[in-house]
Amino acid sequence: PTGACPDQGNWTHCTAHAECGHAGEECCIVPGVGSVCAASAECPSECLDDTECQSPAMCCKIPDNPAMCMPVAQCVTGEACSEDKDCPQGQECCDMQGEKTCMVAGMCIAPCGKDEDCKSGNKCCDLMGQKICMPQCFAM
Repeated sequence: PTGACPDQGNWTHCTAHAECGHAGEECCIVPGVGSVCAASAECPSECLDDTECQSPAMCCKIPDNPAMCMPVAQCVTGEACSEDKDCPQGQECCDMQGEKTCMVAGMCIAPCGKDEDCKSGNKCCDLMGQKICMPQCFAM
């Protein structure tokens, strides 16, 4: 479901493109496997590190997904945090069912009873029978 599958025969693990000796191969991030030498056309990831992305984008490596060039604010890493300063710029620390993780700023959702229970700028919205803090309520 994450893209093309490189030949699963004899993978050579790598950390840089230069480590891949065959013509047309690159060091490729394969979800669930890690960085391996694979044919460029079969690599599900579009980048290996930030140098392959045009600034201000970064090589976003979300576990079990292909790496993609994305703006920092859109790269949701899901890394554990205890407060906003623990997260990359453009992200905030969200309480997601008892686990605090970094998410794109403004995208935190949390249970609530009224608007005052939510972070500034968010509203307490009724979403399929559950009250959840969201940046904007949508009419169903």
